[in-house]
Amino acid sequence: MASLTLKHVDRAFPNGYEAVKDLNFQIEDGEFVILTGPSGSGKSAVMRMIAGLDEVKNGEIWIGDKLVNSLPPEERGIAMIFQNYTVYPRMTVLENVELGLRLRGIDEKEIGKRTLEVLELLDLVEVRFAKVKNLSDLWKHRTALARAMILEPDVILMDEPLRNVSPKFHNQLTQELVELQERTGVTILYATKNVEEMALLGKRKVMV
Repeated sequence: MASLTLKHVDRAFPNGYEAVKDLNFQIEDGEFVILTGPSGSGKSAVMRMIAGLDEVKNGEIWIGDKLVNSLPPEERGIAMIFQNYTVYPRMTVLENVELGLRLRGIDEKEIGKRTLEVLELLDLVEVRFAKVKNLSDLWKHRTALARAMILEPDVILMDEPLRNVSPKFHNQLTQELVELQERTGVTILYATKNVEEMALLGKRKVMV
């Protein structure tokens, strides 16, 4: 886990449009913070810069005591969850959760240990052999969280992760996320413009 700090960060597109201008904020180690603003305000642009997917025009991004502007995504200690769940629908829950560790060359014993821990944490044991495409939004979202958690990231970025979730699961998943963060202490930056969602989360907000 780590803190996250943005100092005077700008993001401009090739056509000259400034998506983000002089953004400053700090998230403490283990804090859950909501990044909010209207459509087109630059929430996704901020997330992509932190993750290393887009270039920072000016300013600095710090994760803990490490300046990450020049680091590739895989060296930043970041996990990111988008509104499309970030899972592979034709793979099983187990295969999805294990994949990140397998790509990093982790040994089988460690993969088994960490996978079981995360499956139990997110109540996924009973559906571990099911293909994700056959599951409800509830299980898909939990699988996406498990894929992020198993990598033991310093920071988890969540870009409107519940936007496409069925309304009947929305409140339950919001509450589960709060409880998960409180149990694990992972640092989370959560982007949304949904007022009801922000009220349910009940966390500090940063405007963009």
